[in-house]
Order: sequence, then C-alpha cells, then structure tokens
Amino acid sequence: MANGQFHALTSGVHSVLGYPQLPTVSIASVGLRVGVFSGEASEWDRFVVLQRGWTAFHRYAWRSVITSVHGRECPFLCARDEIGRLRGVLPLV
Repeated sequence: MANGQFHALTSGVHSVLGYPQLPTVSIASVGLRVGVFSGEASEWDRFVVLQRGWTAFHRYAWRSVITSVHGRECPFLCARDEIGRLRGVLPLV
C-alpha cells in the first residue's frame, strides 16, 4: 500500500474518533473501498464467522451492547471490493 493510501485510510479512522465526517476511501491498487458499514447485520456476521480468530466481540450484535451499556457510538467500518463484496471489517469499540 502506498504511503498516501495508508494516510487516507488512517485519516478516515481518525475522523470517527472525534474529527469531522468519515469519508469513504478508495484503495485503487487493490480495488477496495473503505467506509462505514451500511449493510445488514447478517452480512457482517457471515463474513466474521469465516475469519480465523473471530470472537463473539466481532459479531454485529456486540455493537448494540456497547451502545446501550456505555452509551457510546460504535462505528463499524468495512472494505468492499469493486463489485461490492465484503472483504474486511473493523468494529471500532
């Protein structure tokens, strides 16, 4: 990943943590777009359970637990390929 692409990706994460609007970032060299997850919980969970090392804390339902117990916003980010398939997830808790 080129340095500029990494900066663009990390600047998106910083905006979730208190800076202005979270942009969708295009990582053209690998054909991925990174942004806020807006799909169904079932899509997130299907992807998560296929990953090595996943835990219950990676599941979509964990978002509502954190929100209701701690009153915190939990942005969930994802990476999608050029045809919209989910290729990566990042639950920010």
